[in-house]
Amino acid sequence: MPCSPLPAHAELSSHANGEVAVGIVADGMNGPSTPEVWRVSAAGEPVWTWGAAPMGWDGVATWGLDVAAIDGAEHVAVATQGSGADGSVGVTALLDADGNAEWTADTVNVIFFGAYLQPTGQVIVAGRGDDASGVTLQFDPDGGVPIATVGEPFAPDDGFAFDVVADGDAIYTTGQRGASGNESAFLNAAVGDVSVRSEFVLGEHNEGLAVALDPRRARRWVVGYASDMGGWIGTVTAQGIELPATIVTDAFSANLHGVAVDPSGAAIAVGWDSAAGTRDAYVVKVVPDG
Repeated sequence: MPCSPLPAHAELSSHANGEVAVGIVADGMNGPSTPEVWRVSAAGEPVWTWGAAPMGWDGVATWGLDVAAIDGAEHVAVATQGSGADGSVGVTALLDADGNAEWTADTVNVIFFGAYLQPTGQVIVAGRGDDASGVTLQFDPDGGVPIATVGEPFAPDDGFAFDVVADGDAIYTTGQRGASGNESAFLNAAVGDVSVRSEFVLGEHNEGLAVALDPRRARRWVVGYASDMGGWIGTVTAQGIELPATIVTDAFSANLHGVAVDPSGAAIAVGWDSAAGTRDAYVVKVVPDG
């Protein structure tokens, strides 16, 4: 059982030894907040914590985390969203195995929800501009000037991404698009300037919140929620939607924010349920055939 209570967290990513990187949510009620990441042992004890330089933010969430080895050494890619007196702000960072920042990059009027760390050291982050446009940045291994893309091919012109993963030359994003209150969730696959998009619509205000690759079946698991229904899960192959989005939570107040694939090809999704008046953790496992 965990020995130390953790603050509310937005994202998790696993280290090879079973420890996890945890993205922290802070509301700024006790003073200005900063983006944070904790590395936590299997016993629930913090191994190290990292925080960006103070920025005077009044709210922050470290939504994007990814752990990968670069030249044999584990690193953590970080992407955040924040708000302050001057509007939206974000930080992207690359941390070494001891939680030291190799580089950081600040953005104004752009916030990030998803991060993916390539074995080459390139960091890809996806999020949203203040004008609700989809923004994808691709950082060099040394954190140099990124390649910045607004909208296509990684997000539709009327939407933005919550999560990003990659497989070779293909970059996958999942998010939402459309008019407020009538959004659809999407999974987008882009290779170069060419993209293919699948959409999920169950009820009102659909969001695609996380995607995971299932290499055994060459498909992607996608999770999200519809505001009037609950958390859902589905799969997509190169031929299109394989398993239609299916509600898998017990309450309309629940949603799913993260997904991973186990060795059997089953999906394990995590999120929260507020039916009891508090945000309680929710975990669901879906077998390979749905």
